[in-house]
Amino acid sequence: RHPEVYVMSDAANASIPLEIRQQFPCDDNGRVLWFTTPPLNNTVTPLDVVSPKNGKPLAHTPVYLAAKEKRKKLIEERKKQIQDGSAAADQSAEAENRTENDGHPSSKRRRIIDVEVDTLVLQTLTDQILNANKEWYKSQYGDSAEEAEAFDAVRAEERRTEVEAKKAYFEERRKVEAERKEKEKAMEGKVFRDDWDERH
Repeated sequence: RHPEVYVMSDAANASIPLEIRQQFPCDDNGRVLWFTTPPLNNTVTPLDVVSPKNGKPLAHTPVYLAAKEKRKKLIEERKKQIQDGSAAADQSAEAENRTENDGHPSSKRRRIIDVEVDTLVLQTLTDQILNANKEWYKSQYGDSAEEAEAFDAVRAEERRTEVEAKKAYFEERRKVEAERKEKEKAMEGKVFRDDWDERH
Protein backbone atom coordinates (compact mmCIF):
# COMPACT_ATOMS: atom_id res chain seq x y z
CA ARG A 1 0.00 0.00 0.00
CA HIS A 2 1.26 3.47 -0.90
CA PRO A 3 1.92 5.93 1.89
CA GLU A 4 -0.82 8.53 2.26
CA VAL A 5 1.21 11.19 4.08
CA TYR A 6 4.49 12.74 2.96
CA VAL A 7 6.90 15.28 4.40
CA MET A 8 9.39 17.39 2.47
CA SER A 9 13.10 17.50 3.15
CA ASP A 10 14.26 19.69 6.01
CA ALA A 11 15.67 22.29 3.60
CA ALA A 12 12.42 22.50 1.62
CA ASN A 13 10.37 22.61 4.81
CA ALA A 14 12.57 25.37 6.23
CA SER A 15 11.94 27.46 3.11
CA ILE A 16 8.27 27.78 4.18
CA PRO A 17 7.93 30.64 6.70
CA LEU A 18 7.15 29.52 10.25
CA GLU A 19 3.87 31.49 10.44
CA ILE A 20 2.67 29.67 7.31
CA ARG A 21 3.75 26.24 8.56
CA GLN A 22 1.85 26.74 11.81
CA GLN A 23 -1.42 27.02 9.87
CA PHE A 24 -1.11 23.45 8.51
CA PRO A 25 -0.89 19.99 10.10
CA CYS A 26 2.71 19.19 11.11
CA ASP A 27 4.55 16.14 12.43
CA ASP A 28 6.45 15.99 15.75
CA ASN A 29 9.50 17.65 14.13
CA GLY A 30 7.48 20.63 12.85
CA ARG A 31 7.45 19.55 9.18
CA VAL A 32 4.29 20.20 7.13
CA LEU A 33 2.34 17.05 6.33
CA TRP A 34 1.32 16.51 2.68
CA PHE A 35 -1.61 14.18 2.03
CA THR A 36 -2.16 12.22 -1.20
CA THR A 37 -5.96 12.23 -0.92
CA PRO A 38 -8.52 14.68 0.42
CA PRO A 39 -9.85 14.01 3.92
CA LEU A 40 -12.68 11.52 4.30
CA ASN A 41 -14.59 13.89 6.58
CA ASN A 42 -15.62 16.46 3.98
CA THR A 43 -18.60 17.74 5.94
CA VAL A 44 -16.55 20.71 7.13
CA THR A 45 -18.02 23.98 5.89
CA PRO A 46 -16.09 27.25 5.74
CA LEU A 47 -17.97 28.45 8.82
CA ASP A 48 -16.67 25.42 10.77
CA VAL A 49 -13.04 26.36 10.03
CA VAL A 50 -11.61 28.31 12.90
CA SER A 51 -8.81 30.85 12.68
CA PRO A 52 -5.74 29.69 14.63
CA LYS A 53 -5.09 33.26 15.82
CA ASN A 54 -8.31 34.26 17.56
CA GLY A 55 -10.50 31.14 17.43
CA LYS A 56 -13.29 32.82 15.42
CA PRO A 57 -14.83 31.08 12.39
CA LEU A 58 -13.23 32.05 9.09
CA ALA A 59 -15.56 34.12 6.92
CA HIS A 60 -15.51 36.93 4.37
CA THR A 61 -15.39 40.46 5.70
CA PRO A 62 -18.52 42.62 5.46
CA VAL A 63 -16.62 44.96 3.11
CA TYR A 64 -15.91 42.08 0.70
CA LEU A 65 -19.51 40.84 0.86
CA ALA A 66 -20.84 44.36 0.15
CA ALA A 67 -18.44 44.76 -2.80
CA LYS A 68 -19.47 41.34 -4.13
CA GLU A 69 -23.16 42.27 -3.95
CA LYS A 70 -22.49 45.63 -5.63
CA ARG A 71 -20.56 43.92 -8.45
CA LYS A 72 -23.41 41.42 -8.92
CA LYS A 73 -25.92 44.29 -9.25
CA LEU A 74 -23.68 46.10 -11.76
CA ILE A 75 -23.40 42.97 -13.87
CA GLU A 76 -27.18 42.49 -13.85
CA GLU A 77 -27.72 46.15 -14.83
CA ARG A 78 -25.18 45.84 -17.65
CA LYS A 79 -26.87 42.69 -18.96
CA LYS A 80 -30.23 44.46 -18.87
CA GLN A 81 -28.79 47.48 -20.74
CA ILE A 82 -27.30 45.20 -23.39
CA GLN A 83 -30.60 43.38 -23.82
CA ASP A 84 -32.52 46.66 -24.03
CA GLY A 85 -29.97 48.07 -26.49
CA SER A 86 -30.14 45.04 -28.76
CA ALA A 87 -33.95 45.19 -28.72
CA ALA A 88 -33.85 48.90 -29.63
CA ALA A 89 -31.33 48.20 -32.42
CA ASP A 90 -33.58 45.45 -33.79
CA GLN A 91 -36.55 47.83 -33.77
CA SER A 92 -34.63 50.60 -35.56
CA ALA A 93 -33.32 48.14 -38.19
CA GLU A 94 -36.85 46.90 -38.74
CA ALA A 95 -38.14 50.47 -39.11
CA GLU A 96 -35.35 51.25 -41.59
CA ASN A 97 -36.22 48.16 -43.63
CA ARG A 98 -39.86 49.25 -43.70
CA THR A 99 -38.96 52.70 -45.04
CA GLU A 100 -36.58 51.24 -47.62
CA ASN A 101 -38.97 48.56 -48.80
CA ASP A 102 -42.22 50.45 -48.57
CA GLY A 103 -42.76 50.02 -52.32
CA HIS A 104 -42.93 53.76 -52.90
CA PRO A 105 -41.21 54.82 -56.16
CA SER A 106 -39.32 57.62 -54.40
CA SER A 107 -37.59 55.19 -51.99
CA LYS A 108 -36.36 53.05 -54.92
CA ARG A 109 -35.16 56.15 -56.73
CA ARG A 110 -33.39 57.32 -53.57
CA ARG A 111 -31.50 54.00 -53.36
CA ILE A 112 -30.44 54.29 -57.02
CA ILE A 113 -29.20 57.85 -56.44
CA ASP A 114 -27.25 56.71 -53.34
CA VAL A 115 -25.49 54.01 -55.37
CA GLU A 116 -24.65 56.48 -58.13
CA VAL A 117 -23.26 58.99 -55.62
CA ASP A 118 -21.13 56.29 -53.96
CA THR A 119 -19.77 55.24 -57.36
CA LEU A 120 -18.97 58.85 -58.26
CA VAL A 121 -17.19 59.43 -54.94
CA LEU A 122 -15.07 56.28 -55.38
CA GLN A 123 -14.18 57.24 -58.96
CA THR A 124 -13.16 60.76 -57.88
CA LEU A 125 -11.03 59.41 -55.05
CA THR A 126 -9.33 56.91 -57.37
CA ASP A 127 -8.56 59.66 -59.92
CA GLN A 128 -7.08 61.89 -57.20
CA ILE A 129 -4.84 59.07 -55.94
CA LEU A 130 -3.62 58.26 -59.46
CA ASN A 131 -2.89 61.95 -60.20
CA ALA A 132 -1.02 62.35 -56.91
CA ASN A 133 0.97 59.21 -57.72
CA LYS A 134 1.98 60.58 -61.15
CA GLU A 135 2.98 63.91 -59.60
CA TRP A 136 5.14 62.11 -57.05
CA TYR A 137 6.91 60.12 -59.78
CA LYS A 138 7.54 63.36 -61.73
CA SER A 139 9.00 65.04 -58.65
CA GLN A 140 11.24 62.05 -57.88
CA TYR A 141 12.34 60.90 -61.35
CA GLY A 142 11.79 63.90 -63.61
CA ASP A 143 11.76 62.95 -67.32
CA SER A 144 12.04 59.21 -66.65
CA ALA A 145 8.94 59.16 -64.38
CA GLU A 146 6.91 56.94 -66.74
CA GLU A 147 9.69 54.33 -66.95
CA ALA A 148 10.09 54.28 -63.14
CA GLU A 149 6.34 53.95 -62.67
CA ALA A 150 6.18 51.06 -65.13
CA PHE A 151 9.16 49.36 -63.44
CA ASP A 152 7.52 49.70 -60.01
CA ALA A 153 4.25 48.34 -61.38
CA VAL A 154 6.06 45.24 -62.71
CA ARG A 155 7.81 44.75 -59.34
CA ALA A 156 4.52 45.13 -57.48
CA GLU A 157 2.90 42.52 -59.75
CA GLU A 158 5.83 40.13 -59.14
CA ARG A 159 5.49 40.61 -55.39
CA ARG A 160 1.74 40.04 -55.57
CA THR A 161 2.29 36.82 -57.57
CA GLU A 162 4.91 35.67 -55.06
CA VAL A 163 2.57 36.34 -52.13
CA GLU A 164 -0.25 34.44 -53.86
CA ALA A 165 2.10 31.49 -54.50
CA LYS A 166 3.15 31.44 -50.83
CA LYS A 167 -0.49 31.58 -49.71
CA ALA A 168 -1.35 28.67 -52.00
CA TYR A 169 1.66 26.68 -50.73
CA PHE A 170 0.76 27.17 -47.06
CA GLU A 171 -2.91 26.45 -47.73
CA GLU A 172 -1.91 23.18 -49.42
CA ARG A 173 0.32 22.29 -46.46
CA ARG A 174 -2.52 23.04 -44.06
CA LYS A 175 -4.87 20.77 -46.03
CA VAL A 176 -2.30 17.94 -46.14
CA GLU A 177 -1.68 18.25 -42.39
CA ALA A 178 -5.44 18.25 -41.68
CA GLU A 179 -5.89 15.13 -43.81
CA ARG A 180 -2.96 13.45 -42.05
CA LYS A 181 -4.44 14.23 -38.63
CA GLU A 182 -7.84 12.96 -39.75
CA LYS A 183 -6.30 9.69 -40.99
CA GLU A 184 -4.31 9.39 -37.78
CA LYS A 185 -7.45 9.85 -35.69
CA ALA A 186 -9.38 7.34 -37.78
CA MET A 187 -6.59 4.76 -37.53
CA GLU A 188 -5.93 5.27 -33.83
CA GLY A 189 -5.45 1.92 -32.13
CA LYS A 190 -5.89 -0.06 -35.38
CA VAL A 191 -2.54 0.26 -37.11
CA PHE A 192 0.86 1.71 -36.44
CA ARG A 193 1.76 5.10 -37.81
CA ASP A 194 4.67 3.74 -39.88
CA ASP A 195 2.16 1.60 -41.83
CA TRP A 196 0.85 4.67 -43.63
CA ASP A 197 3.12 7.64 -42.82
CA GLU A 198 6.45 7.51 -44.67
CA ARG A 199 8.09 9.84 -42.14
CA HIS A 200 7.99 7.16 -39.43
